[in-house]
Amino acid sequence: MGGEEDDFPVLGQIKKCLSENNLSVAEDYMRQCQDGKRTEISQMVVSYPNEFMKFLKPKNYNPLYDMCAKNGKYMLNSIFDNWLRSNNTSNSQLSKNSAGREKLDFVNSWVRLISNGTVGLSNLIYHLGYPRPLDDIQREKRENNRFIYHLRFDRSESSGESQTNRHPIKAFGSGIFEHGLRVISISGRRTWEEIINEIQDCGIQPETGTICIFDGAMALSERRELARAMKVDDNMRNIIVIDRVLALYLTDYERLNRRNKTIELAMPFGNAQPFISTGFIPPEMFIGRTAELAKIRDMNGPTLVYGGRQLGKSILLKQVSLLEHHPEKDMYAFYFDIKGKDMEAALHAIAGELSRNGLIMTEPETWEDFGEQMKDLLTGRFQKKVSKLMLLIDEADQFLLSADREKNKPIEVLRDIRNYSENRFKFVLAGLHNVIRFDKNRLGSNTVYGQLEHINIKPFSFSDACELLLKPLSYMGFEIPSMEIISTILSKTNYFPGLIQFYGKKLVESVKESYRKKDFNTANNPPYVLDEKYLKTLLEDKDFLEDIEKKFQITLRVDEGDDDYYYLIALAMADCYALEDGQPKQNYKPDDIRNVAVVYGISRLTNLSLENLEALMDEMEELNIFRKDEEGRYLFNRYSFYSMMGGTEKIERELENYADE
Repeated sequence: MGGEEDDFPVLGQIKKCLSENNLSVAEDYMRQCQDGKRTEISQMVVSYPNEFMKFLKPKNYNPLYDMCAKNGKYMLNSIFDNWLRSNNTSNSQLSKNSAGREKLDFVNSWVRLISNGTVGLSNLIYHLGYPRPLDDIQREKRENNRFIYHLRFDRSESSGESQTNRHPIKAFGSGIFEHGLRVISISGRRTWEEIINEIQDCGIQPETGTICIFDGAMALSERRELARAMKVDDNMRNIIVIDRVLALYLTDYERLNRRNKTIELAMPFGNAQPFISTGFIPPEMFIGRTAELAKIRDMNGPTLVYGGRQLGKSILLKQVSLLEHHPEKDMYAFYFDIKGKDMEAALHAIAGELSRNGLIMTEPETWEDFGEQMKDLLTGRFQKKVSKLMLLIDEADQFLLSADREKNKPIEVLRDIRNYSENRFKFVLAGLHNVIRFDKNRLGSNTVYGQLEHINIKPFSFSDACELLLKPLSYMGFEIPSMEIISTILSKTNYFPGLIQFYGKKLVESVKESYRKKDFNTANNPPYVLDEKYLKTLLEDKDFLEDIEKKFQITLRVDEGDDDYYYLIALAMADCYALEDGQPKQNYKPDDIRNVAVVYGISRLTNLSLENLEALMDEMEELNIFRKDEEGRYLFNRYSFYSMMGGTEKIERELENYADE
């Protein structure tokens, strides 16, 4: 066996997890091997946080600091000239090509800001990788050679942001078009405490990104003191400090990459929260799902979108709306949450939004009227020009149920508009079990669903889950030394994007408490190394564990009131597992589930035909609760799902509660 482990090191890791009864992580490793992703993922782990760690190395940081400290009385352009000469190059050599001239312009714009204020600011912001700000820059003068600048940006330039902005911090990305950007310039010698005090004196606006241009040099020890002060103060959010040392280091990067590198190198010493566990996800934190996003954006792509709770269906639709909605270009993409609405209420909500945006003159009374108005709109009979219109309809289960009672007339209307519009109109219906059930009707050649394609949103792949966890953490200065740590985290989240965000948020918040408890200190941190000891407390966090179980139960109970089929079948599957001490020797068929129902006397399941029972289990596979093996047998999609059903006593008690009276 030793030879096999030499050829396949992961076998040793799997054996270790099994011996420690860490079945979820062992399952992860086996899946990665099956998918052939183990090497690719190992390389991904190594790549984070490479650049930040490189910046901190004494051989890189100390020479830059020494150059700045020894030449403190000179302006940055003179220091840069000395730095170039110490590296056997010169200004004249840089001037011979556009990349070199851009570096010189970056340094000179810094000097012009310090010398002349607003004159150099626009250029400096541009050379830091941002679009040029609008001309109406507001300036406030404070004592001690301090100035505050308020910048705004043209919203029409936001569409190109995703191509150049790859960091995860909204305040320094898409947020600049909403809240603008603040720049505080500080000249002269300062301690780290004085920098903090002077930033606070300028007023804190947490929703607005603040760049502090400090025309001085900070030793690494001072930076780490700055980091501690920033991290323990909840008000000091979305503030980065760029001193001369970092400015010189940034000359090694091209302009379009400089903003990302600035955030990557400065934010670990600042305070931000990139993870968002509830609410709208900004484009900076839309990570993964690239294939699904492209399919939904495709005007000829799928119409039906389904999957379990917390898998990101709503976020996908909102992201499509964000990317495709450009009224200035006659392109419209509206997102609708119609949870609990029948076909009449949904029509009112959709038509109302179109009316408010001037796309229809009067609200239609019927879906047929709506169809005629849409055809008039798309053929140019109204004054309003429309080159593209997308209706992204979320939480559509109740809508589909009511539409089915009317022979799917609303769906036929939407389909007819799509067919009539020559790829200028698309509708998307997203939801849970009803969307799955109506998608199955595509197999019926005489139904409207026969012309509609679908996409099933599954839990993240290991690589996407890694990126969602690691990328933001790396920008916050975290270092994760091994794949085992990552697998431990992800196995707890079940690869649900919402839970990964939730756990990432907890990790970032934990830094503040770790400083207070002296787990982190200014001698060594950042970086913030996540080892098993550090993670253990967080992984056992009561709120986190309750949230995981709650989200799993929500998916199981999506058909609550509809005989609780999913929950009952999951209980029966868990009972099968429990009979074999949680380690079944084979997977299970619908017959096995029915046998459990017979034993407990649950007629809700025994009255179902095997065909209908199998159809429900297939739906649970689509919702990612179950998965099916090559022989057509079922098992829980993740071992942790079985664990969350409770112990043997709880499973039996729950099944007994469903027994016929």
